[in-house]
Amino acid sequence: EPDTVKRLLNKAIENFKEAWPLFKICVGEAFEKEHWRALFYMIDLPKTVTVENLKFINFLDAIENMVAKSSEIKDLGARAQGEVSLREAIQELRAWCDQTEFALTDYVGANKRTVPLIKEWKDLMNQVSDNQSLLISLKESRFFSRFSDQVDQFESKLSGIDEYLQ
Repeated sequence: EPDTVKRLLNKAIENFKEAWPLFKICVGEAFEKEHWRALFYMIDLPKTVTVENLKFINFLDAIENMVAKSSEIKDLGARAQGEVSLREAIQELRAWCDQTEFALTDYVGANKRTVPLIKEWKDLMNQVSDNQSLLISLKESRFFSRFSDQVDQFESKLSGIDEYLQ
């Protein structure tokens, strides 16, 4: 019987060692509700466990499932982190679209006709080009699919601006 206890303790210790890096993946701001739901399902937590009432003991109770699903949990953590980067880039684009204003100046032509011209046109064109490049890089992310509709909308808007300004 001492050997049985020893084996059980060794197994528990090994599970803790293997699960510790997985706990670190689950800590932080990268996980959104959908990631938590996926994790809870993955490690077979009871349906009564939510992000709001989650306790460390819930993870301890599911430690064997966590160890068994370690590669899936690592993938989920990578996806959550990758999606954070995409969300931040999209928020940057949204802020640029919401805050960018065209500064105009009046130009009087030879025929005495006044034509409004965009001041700092070249800078604006560079910003549009930079944002289009950002969209291209977002599309190269392996986590892009969840954001494709938003990115397509921005791409359409920026293409329209680019075409209009040229």
